[in-house]
Order: sequence, then C-alpha cells, then structure tokens
Amino acid sequence: MAHYDDEVIAASARLGPRCRILHVTDSGPLNPKYFSRAGFSTREAYAAHRRQEMLRAVALAGVKEEQCEVLPVPDQEAARNLPYIAAEIARRLDGVRAVLTHAYEGGHPDHDACALACQVAVPAAMLEEAPFYHLAHGSRVAGEFAIDGPPVRTQALRPEEQALKAQMFAEFVSQGHVFERFRLDRELSRRALQYNFLEPPHPGTLYYETRDLGYTWPQWRDLARQFLNC
Repeated sequence: MAHYDDEVIAASARLGPRCRILHVTDSGPLNPKYFSRAGFSTREAYAAHRRQEMLRAVALAGVKEEQCEVLPVPDQEAARNLPYIAAEIARRLDGVRAVLTHAYEGGHPDHDACALACQVAVPAAMLEEAPFYHLAHGSRVAGEFAIDGPPVRTQALRPEEQALKAQMFAEFVSQGHVFERFRLDRELSRRALQYNFLEPPHPGTLYYETRDLGYTWPQWRDLARQFLNC
C-alpha cells in the first residue's frame, strides 16, 4: 500500500495475525503545507504520527507492529523511487500467497506508482488490486474500479465488521476527511489487470492533476518510462 490508512480502506476484513503490510512511502510529504496544516513542524513528525495512527487501527484486527513495514520514501515521491520500491517488494515475497495493491486509476501518483512497482515485482497470478478513487466518469468516485476488468470479488462486511472498520477509521484522526466517500459495508478486489502504464488509466483529466500532488500525467509517465527501460 502507498500510505497509512490505505490498508484499512481496501482490506479491513482481510487484516489479521497472518497478514503482512508494506507501506511504500512513510506518508510524510515534502511539501510543508501538508504537515503544517495538520499541526506538525516537520514532515518526519507528521509521518511518525500517521504511523502510530495506523498501528492503533490495525491492532484492532490483531495485527502487530512487527507485521507492518515501511520504506523510507516520502509521500508523493514513490514514482521517483520505483526501482528501489519494486526491488523491496520482490525480496519480501517468500512465503506470500497473494499481494493486494492499488488499482491503476489516476487517483494519487503514489497509488499508481505502487500499482506499477507491484506489476513488475509480483507474479501476475499472485497480484490482486483494490479501487480507491478516480475521475474516470467526470466526477470523483470512491471505492469503485475506474475501468472494467476481471470479475470483482465483493466482500460484504457483516454489521460487526462494519463497526470494526469504523473504529479503525476513527483512529486516523489526522485523516478524517479521507473516509467520507468510502463505504463501510463492502470491500472490492479483483485479479490485477496487466496495465500499460505508459498510457493514462482513463481518458480526460486524472484526479491527482486537480490536486497539488506534484505531478501532471506526462511527468508521471516519464518516470514510469525511465523505470520500465532501466
């Protein structure tokens, strides 16, 4: 996953003592506006705070701190660190039966970089993807895939699982605004598509191009091309 909280959004019902979580960024952006508006003087302090939020959230599902690894990559910098990220994912696959990551959807540049790194590092038969958010239909959609693909697995959450997911969300005090559009009653996943990452994930403007996240689509594509050609 790209950031702390993505694991709860995508797969709260699949978290537990047997899972392993790898975050490919430390969730602390270099841009001061992101950590300063959250009340932190440094990005490192903000990243550390977000990690503690995540650890409290996943602990509710029985996940221990030693199951949760993070790479020393700043938030919004995953696309600039693709070779390193892919190598780190690949070397952690022993004993792993399935890997769940982000769908390629233009929602956040780190999400798309995580999808690309996993496609390169993980055997296709092991790789699954989950939807987050996108602008494929002209307005922001959360929790639905941007494009059609393999059959979607819908995990219906029982009332007690929905309550647990809501408790997990509540631990992310610094990210409360993120969860407003995500449903509590289901989680979607599917076998990951084999994307052409040198083509945009959908026609038109990508969601991250409407936000101050450091990339246009051509800039992200150029970093993807450098990685795929290295």
